[in-house]
Formats: sequence, structure tokens, C-alpha cells
Amino acid sequence: MTKQTAESPSQTIKETIQTYQVDQNFSFIDKAIADANLLVKENKVGAAVEKWQAIANIVEGDDKNLAGHAWENLGNLFYKQEKAEEALNAYNNAIRLNPEKAETHVCRGKVKNILERYEEAIADCNEAINLNPSQTSVKAAAYTTRGVAKFGLGDQAGAFVDHNTALRLNSKCAEAFFNKGIAKMKQGEDEYAIAEFNKAIDINPDMAEVYHCRGYVKSVLGQYEAAIRDYDQAIQLAPHYVESYTNRGLVKYSMGQREAALADYEEAIRINPLFAQGYTYRAGIKLRQGFDSEARADLETALKLARTAGDKQHQSYVESWLAEFVESTETN
Repeated sequence: MTKQTAESPSQTIKETIQTYQVDQNFSFIDKAIADANLLVKENKVGAAVEKWQAIANIVEGDDKNLAGHAWENLGNLFYKQEKAEEALNAYNNAIRLNPEKAETHVCRGKVKNILERYEEAIADCNEAINLNPSQTSVKAAAYTTRGVAKFGLGDQAGAFVDHNTALRLNSKCAEAFFNKGIAKMKQGEDEYAIAEFNKAIDINPDMAEVYHCRGYVKSVLGQYEAAIRDYDQAIQLAPHYVESYTNRGLVKYSMGQREAALADYEEAIRINPLFAQGYTYRAGIKLRQGFDSEARADLETALKLARTAGDKQHQSYVESWLAEFVESTETN
């Protein structure tokens, strides 16, 4: 049994309940906010979303700042769940209620980058910079987020200027090193990308996405064992992140560990049954095992999910594979 510490969720819950009991001035909304924060700490994301949603709806007519805070927290939760559209809607509401908060503009800029709405992301980051936040960490985040948008628009030089500006403002901005690493990775400068990812991890060893990306680069370089260790760490930090499972499965498959690869694909599908890549890669294993009908079913499922998600690149990949599969089956 793990020894409880003063920072553990169960201890925090106990202390909060005691506060409810002894403090008669602890309002209903105060209790709801405390509950919401506890749910987040316990990683009960669905319940936390419902709680913050209720708070936002209740207080919006009376306290715009608190309602904006609730919407911002909702945005943060949706962002962690990779629900970009829901996160964007939440941040829109937060900014509608409290347009002077620079940090929320940065958060919305990050979501717009995910949605490839780069011009809009730049506008949000510019607004955050113009608001001149007192926290240098917020201003640094605005610059490096703007750098991501510039890179997306093809302005590579401008992107690196912004990332370096972020690091001048905050030399411990792990996000800036991570974003520089992503840019280097996309340019095919793998060793430089790893160096930037290493710096990000040295500053913040709890960023799952950095291990994931470093694992990918190492797999490209043929450093399979090291890649698997990075994916292991990414999964430990973010067990819900299905791409780490499928990428780790691909590495294991390259090493001839087909059963282990299959287990990773199965886990990805279990975590997110709507993740097309899990079915696509499982189909490859099924074909190797001689289960043609199961492989075809997986490919058809993957194609349907890719179309629904609007992932045209993966859709095209599956369509080509499925056409070859059908042709070979009919020929035989």
C-alpha cells in the first residue's frame, strides 16, 4: 500500500470536508469549485467537466469573472482530452466574459493551431502579447505558440525567432524547446530535434508529448529500444494517449515482436474505439496471422472512422490498402 502524503488526493478530500463542516461561510459555489478541483486532481475528468459546466451556468449572470474562470477550466480539460472543438468553444466563452486575460488567448491560440487555423492563432497570440501580462511565463507561451502558427504557415524563420524570443523571456520554457524540436523534426533534422526534446525534458520531465515525439524520432533513426523506452514513459504519464500505443506497436512490429505489437494495438482500440489507426495496424497483424476476414473488417472500420474524423491522409492510406487486399483476394 502506498503511504499517503499531505498532497495526496484522499488527504485533500478529507481536509476539504472538514473545512465544509467548520466554516459556515463556505458558500455553495465555493464548495462546488473545491469539488471541481478535487475531481481534476483525482483525474475524474468527466465528473470535473460536469461540475465546471454547472458552475459556469449558475454564476454567469452574477459573476462574469468566475464564469470565465469556469469556462477556462473547461477548456483546459477538453484540451487534455484532445477535444479541440469543445475546447475552442469553452475558451470562446471564457474570452467573451473576460477578454483581458492573456493566458486564455494563448490557450485558444494553441487549440487553433491544432485545428490548423493558424492566422487566427496568431491573432490570439498577438492579443495576449499586447495585453502585456505581468507573468513572463504567459508572454513566453504566447510567443512560442505564435511560432507554431508561423511554422504552420510556412514561415520557418519567423517561427524560430518567436521560439527564441520565448526563451529569452523565460529560459525555463520547456514548451519553447519542445516546439523547436517539433519544427526540427518536421524539417528532417532528427538529431537537432532530439537535442531540443532533451532540453524540454530536463526542465519538465512530466511532459508526455515530448517523450512521445522523441520516441518517434528515435524510431526513425532505428534506435528501437530507446524509442520503446520513450513511449513507455509517455504512456506512464498519459495512459489515455492512444498514439503512443500504436507507435510503440509499430516499433515492436519492426523488431519482430508481433504479439507485443498486437497487444498495443488492442489497447489503443480499447482506450479509444474511434481511433482509426488502431484498426488499421491490427489489420496488418491479422493478415500475417491468416485471418483475412478479420483483417478486412478492421480495414473497413478504419476507413469509416477516418472518413468521419476527416483524416484524409489516413483515409487515402486505408483505401489503397483495402483495394489491394480486395484485388488479391478476388485473384486468389
